[in-house]
Amino acid sequence: MMFSERMSRSFFGRMTAKNTSTEETSAPELMTAHRNIIIDEKAIEKIPTAVDCLEKITGSIASLPIYLYKEDADGSVEKIRDDYRLLLLNNEPNEHLSSFDFKKQMAKDFLLHGRTHSYIEKDLNEITGIYPLMLENIIVNKYINDKGFNYSYDVTYTINQEDADKVVSYVYKPYELLSILRNTKDGVKGKGILEQGLDTFTLAIFQNEYNNNVFRRGALPLGVLETDSKLTEPAAKRLRESWNRTYSGSENSGKTVILEEGLKYKAISLSPNDLALDSSKESTDEDICNLFGVPYSLVLGKKGYGDAEQDNLHFLKYCLSPILKCIEEQLDRSLLLEEEKENGYYFRFDITELLRMTESETYKALGEGMKTGIVSINEARARVDLPPVEQDFLLLSLGNIFYDMDKNDFIVPNTGQGIDANTPNDENDKEEFDSSDDSDNISEQQ
Repeated sequence: MMFSERMSRSFFGRMTAKNTSTEETSAPELMTAHRNIIIDEKAIEKIPTAVDCLEKITGSIASLPIYLYKEDADGSVEKIRDDYRLLLLNNEPNEHLSSFDFKKQMAKDFLLHGRTHSYIEKDLNEITGIYPLMLENIIVNKYINDKGFNYSYDVTYTINQEDADKVVSYVYKPYELLSILRNTKDGVKGKGILEQGLDTFTLAIFQNEYNNNVFRRGALPLGVLETDSKLTEPAAKRLRESWNRTYSGSENSGKTVILEEGLKYKAISLSPNDLALDSSKESTDEDICNLFGVPYSLVLGKKGYGDAEQDNLHFLKYCLSPILKCIEEQLDRSLLLEEEKENGYYFRFDITELLRMTESETYKALGEGMKTGIVSINEARARVDLPPVEQDFLLLSLGNIFYDMDKNDFIVPNTGQGIDANTPNDENDKEEFDSSDDSDNISEQQ
């Protein structure tokens, strides 16, 4: 690790000596203490449960649209439909990638490595493109002053690819990047699932290797060949090679064993069922699901937290929501102007697609919403992708009594009568009597 003396202005506006600490935080290759196994993205791809969990999370996030909203001083929220940044986030973040691929890669780096960085290309204050930076090409340089709590950082991005015509290296400042960190303590480095679940992933790889060896070496139990006479080393070697060639491997399973004179076969190993390998692997798969926060039933096909709806809600609330919230906050921080932040603008994922019900459930829920006056006719039609009608209405029931909390008044829409809670009962009765007389007079005139 290199250290060099540097002068810079502190948060308090004075010049202070500052140490420069260079942290190499490229995509980690985490090595376990057992047989030097490296846990990285390639290793994760060999664990089916981990791949399934990762695909479900990243695919779900990538499929969600992002919208811009504005909250006014009175608490009302307006959806901004014509902002140019929505095209970048939901269609084409740059000339190379679709928004689906961009968001999926961003979510994958966030989960596995605990961080993701994207370059924000600008023309003055207008954003023209968002380009993801590959973590294996990144070095983060953290600068710490003599007190240890005032620090800054930059990101050195170097591309040296075989199919590129030249080597490119550039140093990005934090304000040039969309940086999203997971479980961070300093805003510079995050902690991903690869590091968090190192032991669990190592165990899963060992289990897969053992199962593969069992099938590769055959269905027959491992054992020893016994003989009453002593074998020379060359004879023992020939016997071992002949046995492995004839009976080892799944393609040789089920063959009838023919022993030479004086040889006896003795099994010394247990079957996978005897070793409880199935239950052990199932326990490891559940641990992997817990690491990702994905319900067992969505991956392993087991009974989860209730019915399918409860499992989906658990997946949304405890797995996706924290990730979405983290991404939303960094989008606000990096893509909005300071003036927009002060005026109540913010980005949000639209999660309605994840909560989409069956057709009968949707119509039932919308019917209840219309019946209670929560949604209008056109609002309900929009939820099922139908065009609006010419005149939009809210359906209100005349059988209810409305209470005005500000005026402490009751309104009976069926009779058109208002009741003041602060007025004595006899006066309300008199008003009711006068109101009924007026109604009778109107009827007689008609």
